[in-house]
Parts: sequence; structure tokens; C-alpha cells
Amino acid sequence: RDLLTMVWFACTTTQGLAPFVRMELEQMGVASDCRHTDSFVRFQVAEGASVAALLQMRTIEKLYVGICELDEGQMVAIGKAGPDHARDILMSAIGTGDWVDATEVWRDVSGCMEDTPTFRVSCKRVGGRTKHLKSVEIAAGVGLKIRENQRWAADLHAFDVEVYLRVEDSYSFCGLCLTKERLTDREDLLSEGLRASVAYSMGLLCDIKPGMRVLDPMCGKGALLLGIAQTHTAALFLGCDNSNGQLVKCAQNAITTKTRSNLHVWKGDATRIALPTNSIDRVMCDLPFGKKFGSAKGNLSLYPRVLAEVHRVLAPECCAVLLTNVRQHKTLVACLQPLFQLDHKYRIKLGHHDCIIAKVTALPQPTKEPEAQPKQAKEKSPAIGLSTEDTAAISQKVQQ
Repeated sequence: RDLLTMVWFACTTTQGLAPFVRMELEQMGVASDCRHTDSFVRFQVAEGASVAALLQMRTIEKLYVGICELDEGQMVAIGKAGPDHARDILMSAIGTGDWVDATEVWRDVSGCMEDTPTFRVSCKRVGGRTKHLKSVEIAAGVGLKIRENQRWAADLHAFDVEVYLRVEDSYSFCGLCLTKERLTDREDLLSEGLRASVAYSMGLLCDIKPGMRVLDPMCGKGALLLGIAQTHTAALFLGCDNSNGQLVKCAQNAITTKTRSNLHVWKGDATRIALPTNSIDRVMCDLPFGKKFGSAKGNLSLYPRVLAEVHRVLAPECCAVLLTNVRQHKTLVACLQPLFQLDHKYRIKLGHHDCIIAKVTALPQPTKEPEAQPKQAKEKSPAIGLSTEDTAAISQKVQQ
């Protein structure tokens, strides 16, 4: 049998994004089994899958190959046992785990062929069942067991491999890390914006197909658009923002990511988008939280105006995926009816912010005569040299 189908894999992700990791695995068709908690996903791979493909995933932070896993029954026993006995149960399972296959997979990925590689152990506890145990003491015990059984040398700084132990209420997982750096760290962005894993997750919800027209009406530095445009080269991505400074950074990011052929941005107002009615297939938007940009009071009037304009440009029964923080969730929900239907919402953690990703579908509305739009003064955008009049050319391209 294929070695990869005989071991378990696992990955960490941003808190709340585990369902999106599962979506990406299903889209790739590489996972034969998948189980997840809030920010940790364990899975087996289908025959013919490769680690190289897993390392190209956009929703995960680090990837691990499994040595052993403890089930809920064993975790119940650990929760009832004293600290010493609980650690003995963990050490016994790890010591008798599948080190041979896991090490072979790690060596294939890392290229390290040292007989006695150096290692470091890290441990993360989640939940209350093992609160009587300390992560540092668990890691130290696992380290001693590895030195005794595998004859590897411990090195907290210049290590060849990281041994990762995840202890949750319903299971424990021990594995070897296949990535030294987080896969979500984006070196191609000159000016960082929205976390890459969150941007890609929003794109997964959008379900973008070739030929679709995708709009971000508050694109800022372009992190959201660029995070999706790189992997959907057959779709057209459009963005506008009212800040010259943000558009300059967006243009710089488009150059460094080499994403320009299917991306068009211009200076514009999200409450008065210079695009025809029903001309867009998908909308993605990172709405202002009222912290760094705008205010909570200002959002009370801004959100309804933006969503009304998003509804105007969206084709009937097409969807929008919106990101905001929990404190602005009520403001967002209050704006949806009667324009949108809330399909799904996911709670995630972004730094210190508890956030909501909402997928909504545009509902059909009674037709009415369009209001006359006042003429705007011609103004050049330093980002890409478009004027507000020049956006007519983009509108024509959208209609084609």
C-alpha cells in the first residue's frame, strides 16, 4: 500500500477556520477521512495523494504526520488520573506509536538523513480535562521518551524536526512537523493586509468559477482580492477604494504577486460603485470594524448604504461573502433584510478580534426607475492611473 495512506496527517489553522480546511481538502479530493475541532484538523489521504499537494494548501498554518493518537476513552482516563499517572498514559502511547512510517514521511519531505536528528517538543493543551497537567512538563516527558527510544538528540534552537503534541478533551495527537514556517506567511505581499488563510477561506465560500466577475468594493491593500486571484486566473477581479494610500499599496502588491492580468482596481466609493446593475457574480468584502477604520457609530449608516449598493451590482441570486467583527454583527444582520438572505456564518479569531464571516444571497427586488447619479469631478488615482470617468471602460469589460 501507499505509505501516505497508512498514516494520519494533521494541520493547525486560524481559530474557526477548520471547516474551511475541510472544504479545501474536499475540493482537492485528497482526503479520505477528516475530523476537526476549532483550529486543528486530522485526516487521512486518498491513494495517489502527495505531501507536495498538501503543502500547497492555503487554509493551513502547519502540517504534521502522525505518530499516535489517543481517543476519547483514553482522554477520560487521563482526566480522572493524577498528574503522574496521566503523563504515564501519554508517554506509553507516544512511545509505542508508529515512529517508523512517520519518520520516513518526514525524511522524504525534509531531506534530512541524519541517523540521530535533533528535535524539539512543543505541546498545546486545549480544554479543561487536562488542566491538572502542565504543557511544559508534558513536553519534557515526551522529550525524555524520544531520547530513550529513538536515540535522537534534543536541541531547543537548532533542531531538525519539531515533535508536536496536541492535547484536547476528546483526543490527543502526536506528530512530526513537516513545515518549519507557517504556510500562511505571505512573503509575496509588500504591504500585508488580511491574513491569507482567511482571504482564501472567503474565496472558498464564494465558489468562484471560470469567467465569473468578482468585486471587492472596499479593497484596501488588495490582500483579499489577491489572495484569491492568484488561484483563479480565469475569473475577473475588480476592486475599488476611496483611499489613495491604500490603492498605491494595492498596486504594489499586485506587482509583487504578479497578479495584474485578471485584476482591475480604481478609486471609488463603496456606496456609489461605478458598475452597471446586476453586472457582478460574486462580492467579497472585509467591512470596517470601526476600530482602525471608521467607527461603530459611523457603521450604523455606512453598512446599509454599502449593502444596498452591493445588492444593486450583484446579479440576481448571486452571493456575497462579508467579514466583520462580532461587535458589528448586529449592525450587519440588521442591514440584510429585505435585500439578502443569510445562508451561513462562521465565527473566527483574527488577532484579538472575534469575527464573523457571513455568506449571503441577493434576493430579487421589485424593479424601479434608477435614480440619477450626480456627476463626479475627474480625479486621477495614483495607484493605476484610472479616473472616475475611465471606469466606464471597466464597466464595458464587465458586461462582455
